[in-house]
Amino acid sequence: MLKIIEVIEDANRKDCSLPALALALTLPDICSQIEYPHETNVGYRYRQWYKNHVHTHEEYHELQNTYYARVHSEENMLAHFNGHACYKLRCLLLHQGDSALQGEVLYEDLYFHIDSTQDPNDYLGFKDGHISVNSKLLSEYLCKYAKEYYNSHPNKDLFQKQVSHA
Repeated sequence: MLKIIEVIEDANRKDCSLPALALALTLPDICSQIEYPHETNVGYRYRQWYKNHVHTHEEYHELQNTYYARVHSEENMLAHFNGHACYKLRCLLLHQGDSALQGEVLYEDLYFHIDSTQDPNDYLGFKDGHISVNSKLLSEYLCKYAKEYYNSHPNKDLFQKQVSHA
């Protein structure tokens, strides 16, 4: 997993933020398989891991609330960008391909606008089911919290998938 994080960070440095985001959105998949090995519902696993390891960080909420309060003069609405929204974004990018790049896209119950050229201080915006995502910053956050999860996990071997040769 650390190699994947290195690749994501390298892609962001090279301003390839959409491929970085697509790969970063797989990090909760990897980590949630380790945290919930007996859970077969991938969406549930993903949302729970995101909720417990990304969404609950104080730094994350301060950044969300600062942006939202500045733009919309309200607080705490960005709590809507949660595990559900992140999982929907993952499904959109990984399963819908280039249709996700055409402005604001409706995916099931949420509209996403993905942009890497926004002000770096503008992480996420949310209003009435419409979410604006700074792809570079979201991938940086997912990398940060996946790395923290890896570093705190006692069994690093679980992160190494072995391919058996028949």
